[in-house]
Amino acid sequence: MRRRTIGVLAMQANVGVETVRYYQRRGLLPRPEPEEGRFRVYDADAVFTIRFIKTMQELGFTLTEIRELLGVLSDGPRFCHQAGEAAEVKIGQLEEKIRQLILIRDALRAWLTSCETQDGKGSCPGWERLMDTFR
Repeated sequence: MRRRTIGVLAMQANVGVETVRYYQRRGLLPRPEPEEGRFRVYDADAVFTIRFIKTMQELGFTLTEIRELLGVLSDGPRFCHQAGEAAEVKIGQLEEKIRQLILIRDALRAWLTSCETQDGKGSCPGWERLMDTFR
């Protein structure tokens, strides 16, 4: 079993050393005891854990949600069930965010179209409609 220092771990997981320490402070990654009064060393599981955390973050999960999933990661069926439920919740959140982004996009397009038809005099009706949309 290959063991690594925090610097090597960070490099292999493609994160900074401070990221490793942050994950330890947040309870996502165990902090090993120094071996024989020397360096703290990490095994391959630590690399996997950090990569898991980073992947889950890219999928939009919070560190709290990730910590919960890490707690059941080694229990295959339980992990699959809990991860599936978490994914369903995340999909619902994403769909709501997409709906909001589409509303914003359409409001901005309407505003731009309105501004393009103005002759440069007076108020901007597109701006007024935009303000009404988000009240």
